[in-house]
Amino acid sequence: MKSFIWLLLVFLPLEAMSKEELHKFDTPAGKWEQEHKIQVKSDIYFSCDLNLEEYRNDGEWGPTISLHFNNPEEKDEVAFHVTKSQEDDFLVFGVSHRKNMVTDYDETILSIKRVSDQVKLSMVQSDNVIYFYASDGMNQSSKYFIILPQYSASEATLVTSGAKGTFSCEDKRI
Repeated sequence: MKSFIWLLLVFLPLEAMSKEELHKFDTPAGKWEQEHKIQVKSDIYFSCDLNLEEYRNDGEWGPTISLHFNNPEEKDEVAFHVTKSQEDDFLVFGVSHRKNMVTDYDETILSIKRVSDQVKLSMVQSDNVIYFYASDGMNQSSKYFIILPQYSASEATLVTSGAKGTFSCEDKRI
């Protein structure tokens, strides 16, 4: 099963996204907005292609774009996020887990020099494992996974904060 998941992470990003509908977002710094939401009923692949035109920082809250697997009833959330660092021109990708609004896991998994404003974020939930795939338009990429026993998401979302651009998302039941 794990090799099947890894194959999904390798080959699904290669699919042409021209069929996907392109949506715009324009979220001020210091605010967040849910741009896309789907219901999750089983194991799922959820991915968004982003073209980031502008990054905004209000001095306290920097730009962030994130995919989430949520279980609102349990107040349980796994987030996969990318932000532009404040000190230099790097994109920083991270994974976090929150239960009852308390972060119990927050890990930076990749920092890359920003050479492209195109970003792909993908998450796969299968059994007790959540797989992550991040890449930019120049094929700098990373894969990661976390094991969360008894975790089950009921929705998947794309959230933006302090950024302007376009996105297209896709989901596939696996």
